[in-house]
Amino acid sequence: MAKNCGFSDSLWGGYKISDTLYLVWSICENCEGIEDYKIFNFNGVPKLIEVDYDRFVNHKRNLYTVNWEYIDARIQYPSDSQHFIQKPERLLQILDLSKKLSLGIPHLRTDFYIIDGKVYFGELTFYHESGMGKISPPEFEMEMSNWLELKD
Repeated sequence: MAKNCGFSDSLWGGYKISDTLYLVWSICENCEGIEDYKIFNFNGVPKLIEVDYDRFVNHKRNLYTVNWEYIDARIQYPSDSQHFIQKPERLLQILDLSKKLSLGIPHLRTDFYIIDGKVYFGELTFYHESGMGKISPPEFEMEMSNWLELKD
């Protein structure tokens, strides 16, 4: 089976993928309110955690340091400093998994879910928001760009 997984969402890396298998499986009764933990890794080092919430109602996302300190910035969607997101009990586990998955890669986002105390892998991506997401304030975008170290 050949499927164009690319240009509909500006994901050029998925263009002309062949023999793709899509699996849909249920791991929880009601997944609509579950947080999506996205770890931004640079050369195997987790630097930023993005938590998406209310995705199917009024999509928002908060940003945190790896020490779970709120960052007053945004990537594409609004953030809400008044929306309390508890530090996940499995944070160290997902950070450790992120390190292992991103080792030797200049930039990789690793996504996880925590459901009933268990960690579930979501996806890997090399370009968040298809590389088109607006980051604000500009100072935070510059800080993020400084995390990227490309080898000769």
